[in-house]
Amino acid sequence: MRGLSWKEHVLIHFWLIISRIVTVGTAAIFLFFVDYVFLYHRKDIFSSAFVLYAVTILIAFDCVFFGMFFIEGAKRRWIITNRKDVFEKILFLPVDKILKKGSGYFTSRIVDDCEVASGLYTYAYAGFLGFLYAFFIDFTFISLLNAKISLVVFVSVAFLTITGFILSRKGRELGKKVLEARAGTSQKVVELAGGIHTVRVLNAEQYMMERMKGEWKNLMVKVLSQLGFNNWMFFLYEGLPRFLSSVLITGLGGYYILLGKFTLGRLIAMRFIFSRILSSSTRFIEHAVQLQNYMGARERVYSLISSSTEFSGSGG
Repeated sequence: MRGLSWKEHVLIHFWLIISRIVTVGTAAIFLFFVDYVFLYHRKDIFSSAFVLYAVTILIAFDCVFFGMFFIEGAKRRWIITNRKDVFEKILFLPVDKILKKGSGYFTSRIVDDCEVASGLYTYAYAGFLGFLYAFFIDFTFISLLNAKISLVVFVSVAFLTITGFILSRKGRELGKKVLEARAGTSQKVVELAGGIHTVRVLNAEQYMMERMKGEWKNLMVKVLSQLGFNNWMFFLYEGLPRFLSSVLITGLGGYYILLGKFTLGRLIAMRFIFSRILSSSTRFIEHAVQLQNYMGARERVYSLISSSTEFSGSGG
């Protein structure tokens, strides 16, 4: 198994540097327009709106960049594992291909990298979508009606936001592919036991149910099932965080709206962003626990195989 040549390293790092320049440059241009808009409106660079939008967009673009970074790392592992030339379209190498190919340690790390990238894209998706809500509500109904914003600035900001939104939206599809790859990887590992361990993982949906049962079937789950919440996973990881964040953000936002320091658009944006971050964070914790359990189970299967081999050898 060969390593990467210096030319391949140069190409990979060149692509990452270009990605960083494009990311930071786009964010800088975006912030210039946001800064211009708010300076034009309020003559106050330290306004709460500017700070909120600036931080949101910077974090969203940075999440997109780091998501690209992890995907490039997964592609590099796939190239090393399969002894492919890096010049064979590394920039356009389909994610489906790297999630289905490879073996052993590299397969596990490839799926891990793609899973992290999926989470980062999810954060970026939340940021861009939240900004879209705030932008079109605040700027459309306040700025355009008052004729205080030029059409060029409006179109430019809208174009950059929608572009970032489309880039980050791939995280949802990538997350589903990661689930399928994780299920396939578990099935292959179990098959190495030569029939000693029963294969229970058949598809991504069943795998998701199986991985949730072990660590998270606690008192809350039992209470929810008694109350009739059959789809308790959705409630626990989606509904509950959104409900709590909605109460918190709506309460604080309503208070500041009454004080004249907040707008409806920013309230909706913050509510959406925080709810997505909370629900995504619970998934990250669950993924970490599951990965630890999975690695431990794999080690137990391997030790079971080795012990059975030693036993048969001594018996012979």
